[in-house]
Amino acid sequence: MIGDFNITFFIQIFNFLISWFILDRFLFKPCVEQVTFEDQEKMHKQASVCKTQADLHVVKTEKNKVFLNIRTTFAQTLPKTISINTKIISTHSFIHVQECDLATQKNMQHVIVKQLVKRITNV
Repeated sequence: MIGDFNITFFIQIFNFLISWFILDRFLFKPCVEQVTFEDQEKMHKQASVCKTQADLHVVKTEKNKVFLNIRTTFAQTLPKTISINTKIISTHSFIHVQECDLATQKNMQHVIVKQLVKRITNV
């Protein structure tokens, strides 16, 4: 049985080797190269996204610092008068909570509006 090989066995081996060579040359290599290229492109895009997110975080922190600086400067320019008359707690978004009477509150609103208009129009 061992010495009883048929010529078709060698033809099948030859056919397999030729098929493997053709598939390797024209199918496997281009597919592997395409997958490798797509993986590299994906990694470059992920790195770009990470860098952009880091830059965005830096810009957000700078914006918050500037906004906080503007708020504190604005709060320091407001008059801080306290009257003994009827007191109302003012919780305006640009100033700290403070007690003031109705006339002082209206005066503060007038000053705030004037300063905001002045700042917006750069006059």
